[in-house]
Amino acid sequence: MRSINVFGTFNGVTGYDHVVRNIVERMYFKGIVVGLHDFKEWSGTKIPTSVLLQNMVKSAPAVRSDMLLAFCLPEQIYKNKNLHQGKIIANYTMMETDRIPRNWVDYGASSDVIIVPTQFNKKAWIESGVNENRLEVVPLGIDTGMYNPKIHPLPLYDGDELINDKYKYRFLNIQEAVDRKNLDGILESWMTATKDRDDCCLILKLSSYSENRLDFFGTRMDRIREKVGIRKEEHAPIFIYSNMLLDSQMPSLISACTHYVSLSFGEGWDLNMIAAASMNKQLIAPDNSSYKEYLNNEIAFMIDTKLEPAAQSGPTARIYHGSNWARPQMECVLDTYEKIFNGEVKEEARETIAGGYTWDHTVDNLIKTLDRRFYGTKEFALPKEAEKEKTGVMLVCKSNVGSEKCGILEYSKSLIGALQNAEEKLDKVGLMGGNEPTYVDHIDNNEIALVHYQYEYQFHSPSRLKFMFRELKARGVKIVVTQHTLTKEAAAHNCVIRDYADAIIVHSDRSKEYAAKQLGYDIDKVKKVTMPCNPIIEKFESTVPLPKDKMKVGFFGFSYYHKGINKLIINYYSLKQHEAFKDLMLVIVSNKPKQDHVGYYEQCVNMLNYFGLKNKEDYIWIDKFLPEEQAVGYLNQCDCIILPYDDYGGVGTSAAIRTAMRAGKPVFASDTCWFSDIPEIVVPRINDDNFEGDLKSLLSEIKDKEKANALSGRVKKYVERNSWGESARQHREIYQTLIGT
Repeated sequence: MRSINVFGTFNGVTGYDHVVRNIVERMYFKGIVVGLHDFKEWSGTKIPTSVLLQNMVKSAPAVRSDMLLAFCLPEQIYKNKNLHQGKIIANYTMMETDRIPRNWVDYGASSDVIIVPTQFNKKAWIESGVNENRLEVVPLGIDTGMYNPKIHPLPLYDGDELINDKYKYRFLNIQEAVDRKNLDGILESWMTATKDRDDCCLILKLSSYSENRLDFFGTRMDRIREKVGIRKEEHAPIFIYSNMLLDSQMPSLISACTHYVSLSFGEGWDLNMIAAASMNKQLIAPDNSSYKEYLNNEIAFMIDTKLEPAAQSGPTARIYHGSNWARPQMECVLDTYEKIFNGEVKEEARETIAGGYTWDHTVDNLIKTLDRRFYGTKEFALPKEAEKEKTGVMLVCKSNVGSEKCGILEYSKSLIGALQNAEEKLDKVGLMGGNEPTYVDHIDNNEIALVHYQYEYQFHSPSRLKFMFRELKARGVKIVVTQHTLTKEAAAHNCVIRDYADAIIVHSDRSKEYAAKQLGYDIDKVKKVTMPCNPIIEKFESTVPLPKDKMKVGFFGFSYYHKGINKLIINYYSLKQHEAFKDLMLVIVSNKPKQDHVGYYEQCVNMLNYFGLKNKEDYIWIDKFLPEEQAVGYLNQCDCIILPYDDYGGVGTSAAIRTAMRAGKPVFASDTCWFSDIPEIVVPRINDDNFEGDLKSLLSEIKDKEKANALSGRVKKYVERNSWGESARQHREIYQTLIGT
């Protein structure tokens, strides 16, 4: 991994801010180019950040990476569609309870990998319904250089006296004042355990990001005192510290204590606890959630806990609904305080933390995990049902299955229909579209033995493709790729297909030769399956009639620059200057594609205007995307159809000419690779060097009805011979060779 886009909050005071700052800075120092995209809505309180982080934000638009590492809740990745679309998505996230919300499971299905800091989190995700193969554990860390035992303490005073001088035992708890942190438990246990003691104090570093809860703290203390029956003067002092501290000041605060205590109902990690561990403070922690990852009874006083329904108040309540957290047991807490006051001491924790829980460990593990996921070897723990004998076939089309504006999708649907209607049916066959991560769950749950990709370079990234192919190979799934176009310029794509595909389908001998000689594909893996045709349409409905008193030349295809529309317009205009063709009309059925970034459509329209050609008199341009039957309805009213496509650096086969042939009219085409699979006797060629002359000759020929009917007849026979039924038969033979069914 050389570059990465990171989405997350980094200029606030929350735990997520702290995590993102530390991880991206260390990625940078390990030679990775980081594009940092701010999750602005996360942190209400902002703090100054380093020039390095500011430069990462400024340079983010220029960072070329197929990967997005998002530090946020699963539902928050999709707030910025322009950021995540087309990228491999790695979501680093966490949860404090034993389940995650249902919508997190749903959103998680669109992430390529979900990374959590603890085995506790991994278990929660799995038991909530997330596929185990999508999960990785990468523990968080701490800067052991910043958080070291030699840091001078922050000067905190009780009156005129430093608390470090006045109190032997100084307990610190840092928290946001929310229900989950169990502030009431901290107060109740402290008041009870320290009754009549004057050698200890409790320092509460409190903050509130959700709402202003600190105003009620005094009332809260009085309520707890009333509950335990202890007056203020009877228990050891409690000091409240609510000033905001920068990262650089936090070690001094922790240095001021002898013990760090948490009685939280659950934590995703607890950066403050691990910071205190790095500074060799004595630790009190619940035996729950993240604490099990890096603490044990040798280095911490672990408090027994008991599961109970999570009951969080405020805006985040919905996240915890239906889950359980673990309440520290008061008897165990009081017993722990007694042990401490009697002199019991745990082993120093710094060695454990420094040995496996630094930020360098985190970043190294994170990089290894992402590299392994997308470039390395992965072992899978498959569900038992996925280990059954597999016979299913799944066709994959990158477009959403519900979409209408995609030729590859229509092709895929037609192939599925033909396979399902064949006399010799496959056991299972289906179509998947949209985001690749959803394919994996479908494969595991439906005994899929073979996945057939309908491939176009522009719809895939090589990194994402490699990731998916590795997922399939790890499951023993065979991979077939149909490449409708091929170009050696897309070397990264071709290498992935060459290395992983069990069979590569192309549509012409010319494409097969190119795949072997130019792309280095194994010729034995390259299979030729002629691109099929839908039947000739004999009856048309709801098509706008075209003028019958004109000879009409049709064109069909997207308005890409290599389709030759400008060439057709120039030669059409030239022909109209001849008396024999003055009534000629051009019918262009061509939709401007989203991928047209050069304005080719507008150039062609301007050319028509330049030549003084009038709309609905000299030409008609149907520029809306039409269902195929409607498009063919316009072409059927033409006397012939001309496709003057140009070569543009690769080879392939035209699907558009199949649509044109459905009109049952003579079709003429340029002499390019796109039509090399169709014999010239079926589709006569127009030579670019004599475009106007060839066009004039062919138009003159079709004025003879007998010759025109002969050309139309050859088109119809070709369509009949190369049906979807024949294509399904050829595909079935390839599938059966690979999966033996």
